[in-house]
Amino acid sequence: MFGKKGFIKTLEAIISIVLLLGLVLFIFSGNSNILKRTPQVVESTNTFVINEFLNNETFRNCFINTNSNLCTEIDFFTTSENRKCGEVIGDFLLKSAPTGYDNKCEVCISSKSCTDLNIPVDKSVYTRSGFIYSEKEKEGRIIRNYIFEK
Repeated sequence: MFGKKGFIKTLEAIISIVLLLGLVLFIFSGNSNILKRTPQVVESTNTFVINEFLNNETFRNCFINTNSNLCTEIDFFTTSENRKCGEVIGDFLLKSAPTGYDNKCEVCISSKSCTDLNIPVDKSVYTRSGFIYSEKEKEGRIIRNYIFEK
């Protein structure tokens, strides 16, 4: 039916194709940038910032008592410091930003974004959000922190 020589040549060709495909897959699977996840420093910073916003009474009062959508433009004065909330939050965000990254924050009543933060579209953006509810005001606020590369 088949010649012995032709069968061996076909078998050699199939084995070489399989080996070549395996080598290509091995090389590209070793590149972790292809499936890169959130960097650990960004993940921990985002978690820290949102937890601080949710648990710190000064920040909670700032977010509940504002009508501004940008965290750094809240003009309500804090009780512990004689500074505007926006300044205190801005300083906190600046100090907590990882090296090589910048961050912005928004406060919304709805679940979708409510401001134009001018975040670069050509960079990776990592976000985390939290929800604060005020029994007194009978409404909640969603706080979102965005971290992106400079």
